[in-house]
Amino acid sequence: MKNQYEQLASNPDFLLAFSATDSANNALRSIILAGLTATGILAVKTTFTHVPTGHIGLMTRNGKILDKNGEPYGFKAVGLRKKIPLISGIKNVDMRERTTALGEKTYTLGNQASLSETDTFTSKSRLAGTTQQIANISVVWRILHGVDEAGIPFAYRQFMRLADEEKGLEQVVSSLVSSALVRTASVATVDQFRNEGFVYRQVRDTADQQLVNYGVGLVALRLEELTETPAQTLGSHITQPTSGLILD
Repeated sequence: MKNQYEQLASNPDFLLAFSATDSANNALRSIILAGLTATGILAVKTTFTHVPTGHIGLMTRNGKILDKNGEPYGFKAVGLRKKIPLISGIKNVDMRERTTALGEKTYTLGNQASLSETDTFTSKSRLAGTTQQIANISVVWRILHGVDEAGIPFAYRQFMRLADEEKGLEQVVSSLVSSALVRTASVATVDQFRNEGFVYRQVRDTADQQLVNYGVGLVALRLEELTETPAQTLGSHITQPTSGLILD
């Protein structure tokens, strides 16, 4: 005669109920494990952040980079960095080289004239002793490494001077370099304006201090296309038309 346990073990309804209970327990364990894993990942994400190669991490408090006195909270180097959840954070700033295309513009050489903002050449009455050149120029720049005389990293300067630093900084670089190019052209001969080295040095000397105020330094200037009036490509007259000049 089968005992009570043997009878239960041979009962299909009991086996089905036992299997269902076991599956429910496994599902509950899986849910608990997933919850613990998610909690752990969230804790790591809110406690640590990664500063990638080529960047600097600027410390923030309540989403702000500068305190009420306009002073920075500090910065972190490349690597996994700790922060205080819900209070402090880290904003990564790209310190690598960037290229900004200034677009095709017309410059008047040998005369204090303004830059034409048209995309194609606009006919103008030629001034005595002047020449017009259409140039497609790009500027290579980067945020300066190191700290200023007050010990504050140059990477902070854009936040001290610009309300929208993400787009504003490139606009500042474009504006300052474009103005320096106009001034350079106004005192340059045709041969000088075809020379990347001459143009780069003149632009750097003219715009350098203003760019440093935003924490920016020029790296290179590239004359990607140069045409005179009437339109005539001058690439054959340039020894190295597209070679970037690296900052000393």
